[in-house]
Amino acid sequence: MEERLSLSLDGGEIWLEVRGKSSSVEIERAIRSSYPEAEIDLKEMLKASASSSGRFRVGRLRNRGRVPAKATDRRAEPRVELDRDKMTCRLWLPSGEGWTREKLKAMLGERGVVFGVLEEALEEAASMASAGRDVEGLVVARGEIPVHGEDGWIEELFSRPTGKPRVDERGDVDFYELDLMVQVRAGTVVARRHPPREGKDGRNVLGEEVKHRPGRAAAFSYGEGLRVEGNELVATRDGCLVWTGDTLSVRDLLVVNGDVDFATGNIDFNGYVLVKGDVRDGFKVEAEKSVEIEGSVERATVISRNGNISVKKGIQGKGRARIVAQGKVMAKFIQEAYVEAEEVIVNEYIFRSEIRTEKGVVVEGKRGVINASSVRAKTHVYVRNLESQRLGDTVIEVKGVNKANLYARHRELLAKREELYDELISLSAQVRTLTEKGLFDEARKIIGVYVKKKEEADEVCEELSRLRDLFSRLIGDATFALKGVARSEVLVRIKDQPLLVKPMEGGMTVYYDPDEKRLRYA
Repeated sequence: MEERLSLSLDGGEIWLEVRGKSSSVEIERAIRSSYPEAEIDLKEMLKASASSSGRFRVGRLRNRGRVPAKATDRRAEPRVELDRDKMTCRLWLPSGEGWTREKLKAMLGERGVVFGVLEEALEEAASMASAGRDVEGLVVARGEIPVHGEDGWIEELFSRPTGKPRVDERGDVDFYELDLMVQVRAGTVVARRHPPREGKDGRNVLGEEVKHRPGRAAAFSYGEGLRVEGNELVATRDGCLVWTGDTLSVRDLLVVNGDVDFATGNIDFNGYVLVKGDVRDGFKVEAEKSVEIEGSVERATVISRNGNISVKKGIQGKGRARIVAQGKVMAKFIQEAYVEAEEVIVNEYIFRSEIRTEKGVVVEGKRGVINASSVRAKTHVYVRNLESQRLGDTVIEVKGVNKANLYARHRELLAKREELYDELISLSAQVRTLTEKGLFDEARKIIGVYVKKKEEADEVCEELSRLRDLFSRLIGDATFALKGVARSEVLVRIKDQPLLVKPMEGGMTVYYDPDEKRLRYA
C-alpha cells in the first residue's frame, strides 16, 4: 500500500499521489488513517481509484478555515513532516523574523532531509515567515519516484484471420474478410519475444534508494509444430498456423494447388484443407478441421466436421451444392445451395438457397441481399436488403433462444476461467520449485498436467469469445435487422411471432422481448 499511495497536505487540502492501482476502499482507509477529520471528495477519490498514476485533491481538513493553535503560537517550534513513503517533506513554520533559506535548509539537514530539497520553496517559506504569515504544510522537498521496468512482450508476425467486417468511412459494412488460414513453411518465424525494459531506482528525501520493480520476461505460449529458438518461435514443419486462445500451434494442412476435380478425386483429410482453385461439379471435400477454398464451389459437397468453411469466390450450386460446417460458413455469395452451419456470413447475396444455422445469418455487405431463399436461424438475422421473386418465396425465421441461459453460461465460463488460471499459477510454481531442487522427472509430470489445463483454459476463452460476439448481435431472445431496403413484402417470423416487412427504405431492427413476450422495435 505504501508504495502505491502517498498522502500530503497543502494549505489544508489533502492530496493523494497514486502509483499503481488501488480500490476506493483502500484509498478511503488511507485517508481516514492519516486524517480522521477529513472531508473526502468522493468524486476525486473515485477518479483516483480508477487511475494507476497521478495526483488528486481527495479532500480537505474540516478545520481548514481556522488556524491551528500551534500555528498562531509565536513560540511554537518549526515542524517538518514526511509522508509515509518519505517521498515528500512538508514544513510548518511560525511567523517571525530571522528565517533564511540557508537556516531552513540546515534545519532540514538536521532532520535527515538531504535529497530533492526545493530551494525556491525554502525561499518562499522564509519570506512568508518574515512577512508575519505562518507557513502550513508547504512542500519543501520531493524525492525521485522510481521508474518501474516494463514487461517484455510477444510480437506475433502473422495476423489472426478474424472473419471480421471492413467498414467504410461512414461506419457501414463494406465486406467481410473471408481468410481462414495462415499457411507456413518449416523454419518460418511466427513470433518474436521482446525483452523487458529496464527501470530506474528512485530516491526518497532522506537520500535512501527506492528500488524499482523490474519488468517481467514474456513467455511463449505454443503447442505442436513449433519450437523456441532464442527469442523466436519457429515452425518445425509445413502446415497451418492456428490460434487457440493465446496459444499458437502448427497443424496438419493439405494444400490442393489447383481444382478439386478428376485429377485429385474426392478429398477426405484429418486436418485443415486449402484449395487454391475451385471444387468442381460432383466432387467432395471433407476435412476434420477448417476448409478454405480460394476459388468457387460448383455442384459439389464441402464438409468441415470440426471447423469453418470459407469460399472466396462464392458458391454456384446449380441446385445441388451442399455445404456443412460445425463452425462458420463464409462466402462471397451463395446461389442455389443448401448450407448448414453454426453461423453463415455472406458478402453479396443469398439467392434460391436454403440456409440453416445454430446461431445467426449475416448478409451485410454493401450489395448484400437475401432473395428467393429460405433462411432459418436460431438467434439473429442481419441483412442489408430484402427481395423476393414472387410472394412467399423469401422466408426468414429466427427461432430464438433464452438469453438468460446464455448469460448464466457466460458467468459459469468466467468462473471456470478464473479457477483454471489459479490452477495454472499453482502448477507453474510447483514446476519452478521442483526444477530448483533438481527433481526433473517430477517437474515433467507437472508440466504435462499444466499443458492439459492450459488447453482447457484456451477452450474456455474461445467459447467466451464466441459468446461475446453473439451478445454483440443478439437483442432480447431473437433479433431481425434490416439495414437498407425491402423491395418486396416478406414475412419474417421472430420466436413464432409474425412480422410482415413491407416495401420500405431506411431499415429496422426488431427483437423479441422475453419480459413483455412480444416483438419490439429497437
